Amino acid sequence: MNNVVKFVLGHRGPSNLVKRSVQIATRFGHNPERMGGRFERFMDILDEFGIRPTFPITALPMSRNPKFAHRLIDRGAELAVHAWSHIDLSALDLAGQREHMGRAVELFRGCSVPFTGFRAPYLHWNEDTMRVVSEFQFRYDSNQTVWWDVIDASNMDAAAKEGLARGMAFYRPIPASEFRVLPFRRDGFIEIPVSLPDDEIPLDRMYIHDVNYLAGMWRRIFDLSYARGELMTLQLHPERIDFFADALRGLLSHARACEPKVWIATLDEIAGLAAPAIRVARLAHRIDLAERAHQTTAEELRVAEIIQRSLLPESLPNISGWQLDAWYKPARVVGGDLYDIIPLPGDLLAIVLGDASDKSVPAALVMATVRTLIRAAAQRVVLPGQVLARANDDLCAQIPPGMFVTCFFAIRAAVTRHAGRYEREFGVVPRFRGGLHGGSVTGGELGDLRQQIVFVGDILNTAARLEEYAKRADLDLVVSGALLQRLALPAGVEATRCGELALRGKEAPVAAYGLTAGAKSATGGGHAVS
Repeated sequence: MNNVVKFVLGHRGPSNLVKRSVQIATRFGHNPERMGGRFERFMDILDEFGIRPTFPITALPMSRNPKFAHRLIDRGAELAVHAWSHIDLSALDLAGQREHMGRAVELFRGCSVPFTGFRAPYLHWNEDTMRVVSEFQFRYDSNQTVWWDVIDASNMDAAAKEGLARGMAFYRPIPASEFRVLPFRRDGFIEIPVSLPDDEIPLDRMYIHDVNYLAGMWRRIFDLSYARGELMTLQLHPERIDFFADALRGLLSHARACEPKVWIATLDEIAGLAAPAIRVARLAHRIDLAERAHQTTAEELRVAEIIQRSLLPESLPNISGWQLDAWYKPARVVGGDLYDIIPLPGDLLAIVLGDASDKSVPAALVMATVRTLIRAAAQRVVLPGQVLARANDDLCAQIPPGMFVTCFFAIRAAVTRHAGRYEREFGVVPRFRGGLHGGSVTGGELGDLRQQIVFVGDILNTAARLEEYAKRADLDLVVSGALLQRLALPAGVEATRCGELALRGKEAPVAAYGLTAGAKSATGGGHAVS
């Protein structure tokens, strides 16, 4: 306790320490149910918008009431490790931080509370902290603070200015004007920046108790990050929910109304998609550097080959009763072939073999993405079908528009090439037809099962009617005009207008187009999709 008092004195001053002590007593009270009720009210607001939060929680208090931790998980929250007790970790040496983290992880596991990420108390960390995060193999860390210039100090009184200065010195943020506010890779994990100012600086340091001021400040941060195409990770304290509830609702309503849409996710979900994106970006950047250096084509591909081979396992494990060997040779210098060995909890081992069609740098990029997605999914579920289903869902969110059209025609071309064999062996040649439409559907998720469409609605009904029309019109593939406007068709694929169709179950006619592939596309010159 003496350590905590000295820490607060040093960063808030004696007078602010008294105020802060009164605030803590008022907010938390002496009854754990009071704090639990605030978490529940926080979740109620997020449920209004279909949002799942990440709550960093301290291990020692959590271990005294693990049922409440599981209650939050049941409501959809992700829980992250917030140290063993709420102390400034940067005041400990490496051995002390390692011991502290070990006790926290042990309590989380002992209470069967899943976790993948870490946030330090007070957002205070040093290089030793990052080393310990890497040693304990967290997927992500969220401690790097970034300051958005949304506070005008010119009209503040002296106390507010002093509180603002103390807050800046306390958090040591990087100015957003000097930093791309996006996830980035540290030593073996993803770092997710934290946006400031949050709720703590204006309320507890500047003593601005105006919810409209808070709402306007967060709105300006959001608008700046949205305009820059970057990330806003807002740190909020549930014990203050009764004060900032309306400001939070206003921010979420504003975000949900934006076009293009805003993706609101847990920190684990952000880290899960950031990891393959960063890996692919690095690979693409290295290839781009080769191009900028005016190297020959052979040299460029040699560099790509080195990079791609670095993604394959360096060695194979020794397993009693088994002999594992690997031989890898792409058809060209780089390609879309893939193999991997993934250690899993419980002394299990996953062996992955895959192939992305085509034999070029794009296929190699797809391979790198697929490898990372499968590795991420394998840490969450074990059954092969569930692993591939999760990887498939994430891959579909990242592949370029129109990629599935290429895949469709590649499959058709493959069937055409083998038509004679199908006719001899089976007496029939398969025909493929499809109807394409796009929009929002309702999905559901139960435990570790992947998300499934649980309410079909108009989107899939329209796609089914377009497929029926394709059969009647003897077309391979028919797409709605609304979806076609959002697609970038691959080279060699052409769209021919079919007119305005009166589809069963639709009041208004639907514009439809038939898709056809030229010779180049029909020979399977596309890329892989799941």
